[in-house]
Amino acid sequence: MGKIGKKLALQYNIPIVHTNHTMWNYYLHYLGILKYLTDPDKMMKKYYDQIHHFIYPSIKARNKYFNFAKDADYKIIPNGVDRKLFIKDLSQDKRQEILNKHGISKNDKIIIFVGRINKEKNICPLIEHLKKLLIENKNLKIILIGKGKEETKVIRFRKQYGLEEQIILIGTIPWEEMYYYYKISDVFASLSRSEVYPMTIIEALTAGIPAVLINDIIYKDVICQGINGFLLDNYEDIYKYMKEIIENDEKLKTLKKNAEETSMRFSNSFFVEKIEQYYSEIIASQKC
Repeated sequence: MGKIGKKLALQYNIPIVHTNHTMWNYYLHYLGILKYLTDPDKMMKKYYDQIHHFIYPSIKARNKYFNFAKDADYKIIPNGVDRKLFIKDLSQDKRQEILNKHGISKNDKIIIFVGRINKEKNICPLIEHLKKLLIENKNLKIILIGKGKEETKVIRFRKQYGLEEQIILIGTIPWEEMYYYYKISDVFASLSRSEVYPMTIIEALTAGIPAVLINDIIYKDVICQGINGFLLDNYEDIYKYMKEIIENDEKLKTLKKNAEETSMRFSNSFFVEKIEQYYSEIIASQKC
C-alpha cells in the first residue's frame, strides 16, 4: 500500500509525509536465514527517494534515518498518550480481583514489563539480572505482559531457579484493561534498546509508575534521573536501583508522584496540535 500511495502522490503532485516508528535492524532475526540477505537501510533509502516531508517521533529516529533523505523537511513530534485512560483510579475491588487472578498478595511489590516477549526486547537479560533480587525478596513479583518466542526461555528460567510464583507471564490483554496492570504495579523495567519511541514507558509514567531502563537516547527526554526513575549504564545496575526502590516506601511514593507529574507533556492533545500544525504548513507551502 505504501508503494501505491507514493506512486499516486507523485503522479498527482500530492505531498507525501512519512513517519518511521521502527528500528528495522533489531528485527532481522524474524527473517531466519534471510536476514543475511536483507539490508533494511538500503531498502529504506530507496523508499525515501522523492519523499520530502518526514515526521520523526524521537531524536533517535531522526539520527537513524535523516541521512537517507538529507534534503527533506522534517519535524520531531513525539507520540501522545490518552491521559484519561491511565490516570483514572482503580477501585479496591478491581485491584484485589486482578491480584487474586495472578496469585499476587496485596503486600507484594510488583515490577512490570509491557511488550513483545522476544529477543529484541532483552527479556532474558532482564530476568537474569533481577534473579538475585527475586531470590532475596519473596514478596517481589515481575509481571510480563505480551507474547513472543522467548516465553519458553522465561518458563525454563523460572523453573530452574524456583521462581515460578514470582515471574508471571500474563500474555496479551485487552487494551482497555491495560491500565489495571499499570495501577497494581510499582515500577516499570526494561533493558530494550529497540524502541523508536517509548510509548509503554510514557503510559506507565502517566499511570504513576516510575521506570528503570537501560541508558538509551530514546529515554533521555522521558526519564529524569532519580526523579521519575533511573537510567542504567549497564545491566548489572538494575539490582542496585530496584533494591533501592522496593525497600524504601517513601522513595517509591515520591517517584510515583513525580512520574505522573512529568508525564503531562506527553498528552495526545499536544501530539494532535503539532501534527495539525505541520500538515497545515505543508499544505500552505503547496499553494505558494
